Amino acid sequence: MEIKNLRAFRIKFIPVTNTKGARIGIKDLRNNKNKVIPFNYKEDTKEGAITYLKKIGIKIKFSCEENKYYYLLTDDFQTILK
Repeated sequence: MEIKNLRAFRIKFIPVTNTKGARIGIKDLRNNKNKVIPFNYKEDTKEGAITYLKKIGIKIKFSCEENKYYYLLTDDFQTILK
């Protein structure tokens, strides 16, 4: 049985502060890179992250949830977070 390697992104909602609006945190667990994007009230946290990743060329294959995090998985190891 062959087990396929996938790249994981950990997604979390970052609430409003006194100085900043709501945001979405995206962490590339393979490359240890972080990206924070504005929260779009038309989408939930997971959909907002998927929209951003799709915009930069990363196609998500699978997703799962654990407590306060979402995990998005892709087989794209080339495209970096911008």
